[in-house]
Amino acid sequence: MSTDHSRALTSSVFPVAAHAQFVVVDDVNLVSRPAGLAWEVAGAPYVAGTTAYATVFAVDPGPDDTVVVSGAAGGVGPLAVQLARRRGATVIGPASERNHDWLKDRGVLPVEYGPGVAERIRQASGGRVDAFIDTFGDGYVALAVELGVRPERINTIRDWQAPAEVGARTYGEGAAACAVVLGELARLAASGQLEVPIARTYPLEQVRDAFRELEQQHTHGKIVLRPQLQLPERASSRHPRTSMRAGSGWSGWRCLRAVLHNAQSVTVLPRRPRG
Repeated sequence: MSTDHSRALTSSVFPVAAHAQFVVVDDVNLVSRPAGLAWEVAGAPYVAGTTAYATVFAVDPGPDDTVVVSGAAGGVGPLAVQLARRRGATVIGPASERNHDWLKDRGVLPVEYGPGVAERIRQASGGRVDAFIDTFGDGYVALAVELGVRPERINTIRDWQAPAEVGARTYGEGAAACAVVLGELARLAASGQLEVPIARTYPLEQVRDAFRELEQQHTHGKIVLRPQLQLPERASSRHPRTSMRAGSGWSGWRCLRAVLHNAQSVTVLPRRPRG
């Protein structure tokens, strides 16, 4: 979620999902928004972006691989296909015909989803599929097995039963929920190397309408909620600062160093006592 007055992106993982004007962020979960990156785009990559990053990491595509990404034009799929293409893989994307031009423009081979998709994938791939990323569910893990993909190169974020049966992977958001990953995604988006499609932006007060649209499962890209805020005067100074709380341990300081590299001005706060 993003606002005009915020000064950072957050990579926090909350135990209960919610939407609010303000949240409390602990440890090293803030990343500076790159200059020029629109707030709607900056607020979108955390869940979808880190999930896409994890799915691509799970199947480890390379220049000699052909990868299928189901739901290629949905919320996670558009980022996954671009990240897989950045690694040099040939990417096939099942999607509705109205999204085929968008996929083609990003170097993806689109195929119509629905009955007969297995044969269409075989034709597009020349009969060889090396990896499969499932962002939609609905039998795509079984389809990957049918296409001859090895279980360790199948990853799903929507079907939890099938992986247990065939030995596929289930890497999702939690596997890459780190400020370092979020910062890298933001950098790629700001530099034009990664497009984050925004289907529609809703004010926070219309959250129910946003979920009704999401339930249709036909959105291309992310639906963004945008609260209207008035922050204290000090938060809107001419020299915005990113406030971070330094986490303990090696991984926390590794994330901190990565963020410090790009931040305009950072205040490091000592970890507050617990208990």
